[in-house]
Amino acid sequence: MDHDTFLNDDNWLGSYYELCLELGPAGDDNRLKAALAHLWKQPQLQGSWTRRTDYDKSPPLIEIVEGFSSPRYGTLALTRDLQVGCVTHTIRETDGSDWLDLCIPTGMLELVFDTRYPLEYAANPWMRSIDQELARIAVSMFRSFPFLMGLIGEEASGLTNAESVTADDCRYGPYFLPHSLWLSLGLNCHHEVVTPGLIAIGLPET
Repeated sequence: MDHDTFLNDDNWLGSYYELCLELGPAGDDNRLKAALAHLWKQPQLQGSWTRRTDYDKSPPLIEIVEGFSSPRYGTLALTRDLQVGCVTHTIRETDGSDWLDLCIPTGMLELVFDTRYPLEYAANPWMRSIDQELARIAVSMFRSFPFLMGLIGEEASGLTNAESVTADDCRYGPYFLPHSLWLSLGLNCHHEVVTPGLIAIGLPET
C-alpha cells in the first residue's frame, strides 16, 4: 500500500469489519501484551504503528497498561498484490473478559472491492476471501493463545461472549468455539474443525 493511501483519513472512515477474540478473564496484562505481539507477527500483517504517520518506520514497542494499549495501525495482505489498512484495539471489560480486535475500516474495503450494504455474502462475494484470511489468523492465535471465543463480522465487537452465546447467535457466523463450548451449546449445524480443539461455524467456502 502506498504512503498517501495509508495516510488518507477518508480511507479510515466507516464501520469496522472485525476479527474479535475473547482471550480470557479480564486482568492479565501479560497475556494481552503477548497476544497482541503474536497477532502482529502474522505473515499477513505489516506493522504496527501507534500513529499512522509512522507508516513504514520501525514499529514502537507494545505497551499494555491496565488492559489498555493504544490503537496499532498496519496493513493486512489479502493477496500478494492487495493490501488494506487495519487497526487493532484491546478491550478490558469490567467483570468480563479481555478482548483483542483486528479491524478493517469499510473505507479501506471500498478502495479494493465493489462494496454493497448491508454487508452480506450474496451482494459481496469478496467477503468470503476476507473471512478465510481472518480465519487463518484466528487459527494461529488459538494455537498459542487458546481463546474463549472468536467471531468475524461487521461491528462484531460486543455482540456476544462465551458466557452468553447461544445457538441462535451462531447462525450468523463465522464463529470460532473451543470444542468444550461447542459441546455445551449442543449445536447441530454445519461446522469444521479448523485446528485441534477449535470449531468454526459459518465459515464460507472460497
